[in-house]
Amino acid sequence: MKKAFQILFIGILIFFCFQPAFASIDCLIFFIGTDEEDLFHHSDPSVQKLFEIPLPSNVELLIEQDRFLPNGTFRYIRQGTNQPIEISLPERDSADPKNFSDFLRWAKENSHGSRKMLILITHSWGWKGIIQDYTVPGFPNTNTMMPLREFAGVAQESGLKPDVLFLDCCVCGNAEVVEEIKEVSPFLIVSQLDTPYSGFPYETLFENLSEKNPNPMELARSIPSNYVAAYSRGGKKVEAEGGCDFATFVAIDTSKWDSFAKKMKKLVRILRASGFRTLLRRDPVLLSGVYDGDGNIDVVEFLSRLPAIVSNSLVTDSTEEILKTLGYYQNVSSSTIPHITLDSKDVRSFEVRIQSDPLLASETALDDLKKQWDSVNRDLKFPKGLSFYSRETERRSHPLRELVVRGPVQETLRFRPWLPSTLYVILTTLKSDGTRSHRKFTREKGYFEFGDFPESSFMLSEAHSQGAHFIHGIGVCFRPRMNNDEERSLDPISGLSGPTFYKTLAWNRKTGWGDLILLENTFSK
Repeated sequence: MKKAFQILFIGILIFFCFQPAFASIDCLIFFIGTDEEDLFHHSDPSVQKLFEIPLPSNVELLIEQDRFLPNGTFRYIRQGTNQPIEISLPERDSADPKNFSDFLRWAKENSHGSRKMLILITHSWGWKGIIQDYTVPGFPNTNTMMPLREFAGVAQESGLKPDVLFLDCCVCGNAEVVEEIKEVSPFLIVSQLDTPYSGFPYETLFENLSEKNPNPMELARSIPSNYVAAYSRGGKKVEAEGGCDFATFVAIDTSKWDSFAKKMKKLVRILRASGFRTLLRRDPVLLSGVYDGDGNIDVVEFLSRLPAIVSNSLVTDSTEEILKTLGYYQNVSSSTIPHITLDSKDVRSFEVRIQSDPLLASETALDDLKKQWDSVNRDLKFPKGLSFYSRETERRSHPLRELVVRGPVQETLRFRPWLPSTLYVILTTLKSDGTRSHRKFTREKGYFEFGDFPESSFMLSEAHSQGAHFIHGIGVCFRPRMNNDEERSLDPISGLSGPTFYKTLAWNRKTGWGDLILLENTFSK
């Protein structure tokens, strides 16, 4: 599982309204644990930028960093253009709640801001845990992780009370995670998918604070689109990441969450009475074309497809009610994402040239692009005989790469050509009468952003790469990958494992979701 930085980089941004003469100081406090070998190459340059970028006059920066080498833990305080003040600490287990609590107390005592934003850039396993530490003193070849309920408890007990909590880490944009941490902050920023290695472009955060002086809600709302844009074609983080990457983030108003959870509890009760568990037993791969490799499914996708699976007026009414509350309706679900349809009555064969990422390594480019193709089309079926090529050229001294897909059209064929880096698609078809047809499709940007949600919705804003067609804000685990062989299948607190661990989560206790979807034999293999 790809994880953002796969480090322990936890930051708090404490920001203020700028006032003339004696302005309060906005305070960014980062707790950083760059102790995973493959990812510190990405994280260290990003962290170094925090020391080099001129800070707005209303911003103070506080950092705790646990680096890749087991050479200690470091804290920093920085204002304006000044060099940071450094404090050295012994190497320690950053996933230990006691150490995390110590960091939060230090941050509270040393910050001067009236409003706060807590930013975590860390290795996360979603509902299985957060803040993974790979260099634990006295325990070589061991890594640790903090359960979400401990993280939430420590954060609340610290008294820091961040106005915004930004989790720059993987698979935290799911209902199980939000339910555990919703009391930590009134506004959350989370990603439903794995996050890019290089993280958020924090210079845009400084610019926003300096130029617009946003309130907490406005600041939270601004982050998803800025994050996703950074990994789209021409984005600020594309070169550092080594190419365009899938990205998805949502800003959440936690005061609206309980209303959504109550409606989901009602739907769960209706589904149980409608025999949904029987459907799951009969069809072990139900909706497998929509949920991801971690077994998570987007809530909007699930609700949009559910009435076609369970023919029951109560189910239809319940899903309609939730979708209306969310304000992210079926007309923007993946079923209406632009796709190309070729009718075998009119077309014999086709070739489609898809603008692709020129930064991908040549030796692996074709495999990488085929994976992207499979991801954006994973709910569609293709006939045998399709050929894939990676074409590399130059145009005006700039590298150009296209994924070329060719094949016969023996039956109606549908596909989505829009990969994360694609802004144009050229389709050539050989028609039944022997003539050729050429069409070009273009887009202005490689991502989608939404911000016009109704007052009833917990979503403030949402953005996702155009290749992430099955993401619309928040997900929920549909097929938890929890068995005796999978890492992190054991809860270190309760000692429970697998599905039993999942059922102890606050989300299951509130809605009964796990009791609905978890089948006794699902995890036996």
